[in-house]
Amino acid sequence: MGVVVLVSALCAEIFARIWLWTPPANLDLGTPRRGLSVQAVGDWSPSQDAIWMNIEGHPFYVHINDQGFRNIENLRAGARRILALGDSFTFGLHVSSHDIWTNVTEQILNADGATDVQVLNNGLPGSTIVDHGGYLTEKGKRIKPQTVLFSVFTNDLSDLAKSRTSVGRAREVNMQFAKDASGAWHEIRWYLRHHSGLYVLARELKDWFLVHRGISELEQAGVPRMAPTKPTDPQPVSGTPKKAAPETAASGASKLDFGALKKSYAQHFHAAVDAARSLGSQVRVVMFPDYFEMVRPKGNRVFREFPNFVTELCRRAEIPMLDLTPVFAKHDPHLLYSMSPVHHPTNANVQDQHLSRAGNIVAG
Repeated sequence: MGVVVLVSALCAEIFARIWLWTPPANLDLGTPRRGLSVQAVGDWSPSQDAIWMNIEGHPFYVHINDQGFRNIENLRAGARRILALGDSFTFGLHVSSHDIWTNVTEQILNADGATDVQVLNNGLPGSTIVDHGGYLTEKGKRIKPQTVLFSVFTNDLSDLAKSRTSVGRAREVNMQFAKDASGAWHEIRWYLRHHSGLYVLARELKDWFLVHRGISELEQAGVPRMAPTKPTDPQPVSGTPKKAAPETAASGASKLDFGALKKSYAQHFHAAVDAARSLGSQVRVVMFPDYFEMVRPKGNRVFREFPNFVTELCRRAEIPMLDLTPVFAKHDPHLLYSMSPVHHPTNANVQDQHLSRAGNIVAG
């Protein structure tokens, strides 16, 4: 019986390796450990120096310092700390760690040599205002930043609806598996991922199941899905787009109760602000504009109203807010956002409107 099991496992391993075989690539991916960490001061599994690739053909360099922040340098003693909390726009998805806006801002603030400011990047793709408040409550006392900077984006309301799904509880779910992020089991999984075809195949099947489960949960929650889009005509840097970009999420947006989402967002926003102030931190807010609102200013009504909504929240809480929309309006949006429909007009699978390297530099 034992021989049969052993032979079956060996055959399954051989089949998995044949199924997953790809030509070898002479590329050192470094240590791409994407998990979160309970032990680190930041949320990311610390000490990463790697190449990440969320979309095929678009690799980007990621450095996570020893404290779990997406910073090139470790914490500097005596430096004034600005803690940036946000989603993938703060993390800098698809952009090298040297070029993300938090690093650009830090370099500008320290350019004269008279100050020592460190802008700590704790951006988590897919995170919400609930996660930002959770971080401050769980780990804020360990970092005690002089300033907490909340970065907000126009999809934050619809993302908040995801909190009813496993997709929207990314930080909570990942933290449940993060206690051993630096332990032996993590090393074992890392070894198997590079030496066992059967393990990799099982991981891919699990990921496929989780993705489809997440899509089903989002549909049941009424969260809109991004629809394939057609590009506007490329414009010169100083030009104004001639065509209007189509709606990207209108079909599912009507299913959401934005009135209830605003109340929920306001509640969690004030809780996060209170958590930051309890640490003795100043609070600031920065607003990032949406790509489609830049190319079509009279587009989605909810997206248009969100900046006014956040502005009012900040006014009531006596928090300074910086809206980057006027700054971005001075530049060609196709240059500020990566992988827009203009860049990939025939492939909706790689259309992604996160900030490009140029967009991060302008924001910084």
